[in-house]
Amino acid sequence: PRSTLFPYTTLFRSGGPVPLGYDLGERKLVSNTKEAALVCKIFSLYLDLGCVSKLAARLARENIRSKAWITKAGIRLGGNAFARGALYDLLQNRLYIGEIRHRDQCYAGEHQGIVPKDLWDNVQARMNGNRKKRHDHIRERSSSLLTGLLVDASGNRFTPSFTFKKRRKYRYYISQIAIKNPATKFTGPIRLPAREIENR
Repeated sequence: PRSTLFPYTTLFRSGGPVPLGYDLGERKLVSNTKEAALVCKIFSLYLDLGCVSKLAARLARENIRSKAWITKAGIRLGGNAFARGALYDLLQNRLYIGEIRHRDQCYAGEHQGIVPKDLWDNVQARMNGNRKKRHDHIRERSSSLLTGLLVDASGNRFTPSFTFKKRRKYRYYISQIAIKNPATKFTGPIRLPAREIENR
């Protein structure tokens, strides 16, 4: 609906940034063919690399920068290397599939989407999977009370780890030097049961 789109077009008309991939024409977003291809390339690169940090580094190497624009005051903004936060916003921007988000709802926009829906869905699935991995890693580290504190007689630190057996999770602390040198034989312990060592 036009009432949903209005706050966005008002922002663009007042000199605010038009999203990469679009130009503004007659109060509507109009696809910019060259920029639209770049947006699709960024989505595809994310799937290939699987990580926003790697994506940002790749774009920087190729000197691919954010959209530049001129404010009504004549100030040039944008045209910078993509930061991770900007890439997260770009990859989740529903404008690229022809939708407008207003508060917690999404509506069909008055503009054309430029990212194929299957590409969009695959990117969202990968991002959600990465978020879950980060969450699980943080939760695992926070549940391991001796992270960064446990060392062997030579001062080598132990790092938390876990494994599943018959759907049951077992936590351990494993010597970092043993992880880095798996073929080396060690005389001391290289893996300690987490719950037992934490309860001592």
